Amino acid sequence: ACRVVLEETVVGYVQVRRGADDLFLVTIAIEPHAQGRGVGSRVLDLLKAEAGAAGSTLTLSVHADNPALTLYERSGFVRLSQDGIRIRMRWSPGNG
Repeated sequence: ACRVVLEETVVGYVQVRRGADDLFLVTIAIEPHAQGRGVGSRVLDLLKAEAGAAGSTLTLSVHADNPALTLYERSGFVRLSQDGIRIRMRWSPGNG
């Protein structure tokens, strides 16, 4: 896991599993006081840049009722499947 830092203060963490053909966002957690300030979007932008540079995709799984679902959709992730409470999503270069 990597720390997420805002203005020299740790405000969360992100964990990514790097595979041969894609990156999988295992978890991203941002402290409530730092949410709504673009921190999550910036982390996603960095991960998308890494995936894009490698010609890979970035995938994740999120609870259907998680407010971050809107962030992922805004960031160009598309829904692949839903197994009840979790939605699997993917970003590919060219998605946004």
